[in-house]
Amino acid sequence: MSYGISNNLPRLHNYRQAHAYFEGRAKPPRSKNYAINERPLASVSGAHYKIIKHDTHYDIRLYSTIMARYYAPDAEGVERKLYMGHNSMTSRSFMWQGLYVSEVNETDSDKGRIVMPIYSRSSIEDKDGTPFSLDAYFKDDKLITDKSRHTQHFRFLSNNADKAERAQKKANLANFVMLATMRLPDYKDNVTLDHSMGRPFGEYSFVHHADDAVKGIINGTPTEENINTFFKVGQAVYDMLASKRGYEQQEFNLSTWRGTKSTIDDLAKPITESDFEVAMTKRCLVIAGAYKRSERIEIPQFPLVGDYPRSNVNV
Repeated sequence: MSYGISNNLPRLHNYRQAHAYFEGRAKPPRSKNYAINERPLASVSGAHYKIIKHDTHYDIRLYSTIMARYYAPDAEGVERKLYMGHNSMTSRSFMWQGLYVSEVNETDSDKGRIVMPIYSRSSIEDKDGTPFSLDAYFKDDKLITDKSRHTQHFRFLSNNADKAERAQKKANLANFVMLATMRLPDYKDNVTLDHSMGRPFGEYSFVHHADDAVKGIINGTPTEENINTFFKVGQAVYDMLASKRGYEQQEFNLSTWRGTKSTIDDLAKPITESDFEVAMTKRCLVIAGAYKRSERIEIPQFPLVGDYPRSNVNV
């Protein structure tokens, strides 16, 4: 589905809107792709997304997935909505353009402004067996938190054993990191400044057998090849540090196509021994897989906006 098509979808955010749309659109008379209780959400040819009317609710379907289900409000004005997320770009676009929701939503509730997630892993079944990841009850446009639920979510954190193992590996690396730090003048003379490393989410240059080298040093059995490779990792770390710093500095040019390329001496804030030692240690610990997170901590259902972690969320 292109974004142009999804932009033309009606936005159906609740039962009232779904009912008005369904009643306002007749069944295509010559199409076999729609049952008597189904209507297209776009052109008649776009039968992969439909609205389906049932006795008590409406379903919004994309291909074979019921992305949303809206129940009629009860006598007290409580409205039930169920959602199912999906990781594909088509589904994400459909959710936002057609349902006005995304994977992580902020909404008002009876306990304040909260996060209402719609994950792609189902954990809820409605009475007909249809899977969903969010079962939400609203009254006066506020989520009723004690009646609603969503797929469980977790953070993985380092436990004491993970931290102890990381500390030991760091200690084993210390002398070799110190030796690499002594090579800073050589690293500066041979630096590679690159926009692809300096930009956000830039990646380190590849060093062959870096994992073997770091593992050998941590285990106390480094070969001469391991040591030489370790010092090559040091050059890659220096290059990354310098490129990041250059990227953040105004008028520092990391690309020849923008004019004369800047040099390492143009850095307003040079790379210090302390900067390099911290970065080299961290890089080696990453290569060694030392940042284990063995402890699974459940995140509360519908956390307040300020309490929801924006990374390391797992379902």
